[in-house]
Amino acid sequence: MIRPDLPLVPLADLPGGPDPVVLCATARLAVDLRRAHGELQQARGEVTWRALQCSTPMQWLDMLVSRALLSGEVPPDAAAGGFLGRAQERNLWEQAIAIDAGAAAELFDREGMALAAMEAANLQRTWRIEVPEAMHTAEYEAFLRWSAAFDASCRDGGWRGRDEVLAWRVACIERGLGGLPARIGLAGFVMPDPWVSRLLVVLESCGVELFRVDFSHHAAGAARGIESPDAEAECVAAAAWARARLDAAGGRTARLRIAAADLPARRHLLESALAAALQDNAVGAGWAAQEAGHAFVAGAPLAAQPLVATALGLLQIYAGPRRIAQAEFGALLCAPGWSADVDEADARARIEAGLRELLPPEAGLERYRLAIGRLLAAERGLQAPRLAAQLDSLQDAARAATRRQPASAWAASFAAVLDALGWPGQRPLLAAEAAAVDALRELIASLQALDAILGRIDRAEALRQLRRQCRDTTFHVPRRSAPRVEVCGLDDALAGAVDGLWVMGLNEGEWPPAPRPNPLLPAELQRRAGIPAARADSLAAAAREQQALWCASAAEVVFSWARQQGERQLRPSPLLAGIAGQSGGLATLRPTESWPRRTRICRSW
Repeated sequence: MIRPDLPLVPLADLPGGPDPVVLCATARLAVDLRRAHGELQQARGEVTWRALQCSTPMQWLDMLVSRALLSGEVPPDAAAGGFLGRAQERNLWEQAIAIDAGAAAELFDREGMALAAMEAANLQRTWRIEVPEAMHTAEYEAFLRWSAAFDASCRDGGWRGRDEVLAWRVACIERGLGGLPARIGLAGFVMPDPWVSRLLVVLESCGVELFRVDFSHHAAGAARGIESPDAEAECVAAAAWARARLDAAGGRTARLRIAAADLPARRHLLESALAAALQDNAVGAGWAAQEAGHAFVAGAPLAAQPLVATALGLLQIYAGPRRIAQAEFGALLCAPGWSADVDEADARARIEAGLRELLPPEAGLERYRLAIGRLLAAERGLQAPRLAAQLDSLQDAARAATRRQPASAWAASFAAVLDALGWPGQRPLLAAEAAAVDALRELIASLQALDAILGRIDRAEALRQLRRQCRDTTFHVPRRSAPRVEVCGLDDALAGAVDGLWVMGLNEGEWPPAPRPNPLLPAELQRRAGIPAARADSLAAAAREQQALWCASAAEVVFSWARQQGERQLRPSPLLAGIAGQSGGLATLRPTESWPRRTRICRSW
C-alpha cells in the first residue's frame, strides 16, 4: 500500500528518459505503461520521444546495482558468494527435505513442499515472524529442520538466496549508491509489501522525490454487470462483446482487454470463443502464420508448445528406453517436428498402425526397432530409411549413456540426441515455433547452472529438471503488432488504459480470493503480521481498491459472473453488491461508488 498523501501525476505529463523512473507493481504493468506513454506522445503530434523508464522494483534494483558493480562504484568483493537462481534454490530445498525424510522421501511431494518452504522462508524473513516455542507445530518443526539444512548448504557453497540478495541491494542504496533519479513514480501498488516499503523509505532518505502515477482513462465511465448461465456462456458473451466493440470502432484502432478470475480453467473456452468471434473465416493451413486478433498476454508454459512437447517425448525415450508406452511412441510417430516428418509422414502413419497389431501396450526401444524393421521388410512400398537410421542411433546413444554425470554433461547429451533425431523437423518453422525451439535450447544449456547443486545425477533426474523448467517457464508467442484484444488473469488486468475492459468470473469465493496462509507457519501469526494472503479483510480491501482502479482504466468496463457450475448454484461476489442487486443481473456501478478509502496498512507506508 502506497502512502496516499504522495502527489498524483498524470501519465501524459511525465517526460521520457532516465528521470523520472516509474516503479510498477507488475512487469506487465511496466510494459503497458511504457506503451501507453508512447501512444500519448504520438497523439500529441510528437515524431520522436524518449521512452518512459518503467520496471518493477526488483528489476530496477538489479539494473542499478549491476551498473554500480560494472563501474566499480560497488567493489566486486562486496558481492561475495554466488547468487542462487530460482531453480538452484528450489533444488537445495528439495535436498534438505529428502535428507530429513530419509527412506520415505519418495512418498512425499518434494516439489510442492519445497515451494511451500521457499515461500515460508520468504514470509518469515520479510514480515519478521517470530514463532514462540508454544506455537511450534509438527509442520513448523519440520520446516526448521529443512531451513537449517538449507542454510548449511548455502554456507558451505558460499551461496546467497534471493531474499538475502534483495536486502543487500537495498543496503547498497542506503550506503549512498549513486545514479539515483531525482524523482520516482509508483504505479499499481495495492497490497502491502515490507520490502517495497523499506525501499521507499531508503529512497526518500536519499533525497528522491516520490509520487503516484495516474494512468486512468480520460473517458472512464460506469461499470456494467452481466450474469451468464455458466462459464462457457460467459466466455461467449465476452467474445461477442469484443467483436461488437471492434466493429463499432470502424477504421479507428481500438484496444480491449478481457480478464478472467480463473484463467487457466477458462483458457480453452476463451480461445475457442474468441477464435470463432474474431476469426470465423480462419480455415486452412495458410492461416497458421497469420497473427490472431487476440493474445493471451500471460503466455503459456513452454512445455505446452508442440515442438517442445515432441522434444521432451524423444528425450523421455532416451532416458527410459526399457519401458515405452505404445500410445506415447505412436503419438511421436504421427507428430511432426523430428526425423523426416515431411518425406516419411505417410510411412510413419502406416508404421504406427502396424505397431498396434505387433506389440503390447508397453515395450522397450529395441523391440520397437525390431518391429519397425519387420514392417519395412514385409510391406512393399513402405520406406522410412531416415526413421530407421535415427532410431538405431537413439538406441545406441541410450546404451552408451554414462550412468551418472553432471547436469551440464547431460545437457550436451540431450542436445546431441535431438540433433541426431532431426529435431525440429524438415519444414520451415513459423515465428512462434522458432522462438519455442530457441527457448528450449536455452533451457537445456542452462542445466549447467545445477552442477554445483546436484553433483552427478542420472539421465532421468536430468530430464526431470528440464521438464520442470519447461513447465515453469512462461512462453510468449512473438508478435509483429499489438493484439486488438488482450486476455489475461486478474493479476495482469491492471495495466495501461484501454477502450474496453471485461472482467469475468467474479463469483463469490473467487473475488476477493480466499485467504491462503502458508501451511508451514502458524496461521494466526501470519494474520497478526498483516500478511495479505492470510487475512480475509486485507484481501477484501485490496480487491476493492483494485476494482476501483479497473473502473477508472477503461472507457467501458463490464463485470460478469456465472449463475451455476454444473449442478452447483453460484452467487456473484459481495463486492459487486451495487450490480448484483438489480433485476436481470444488469446494472451500473460508477467508479466513485466503489472507490475505497485509502488506509495505512503498513506502518511506514
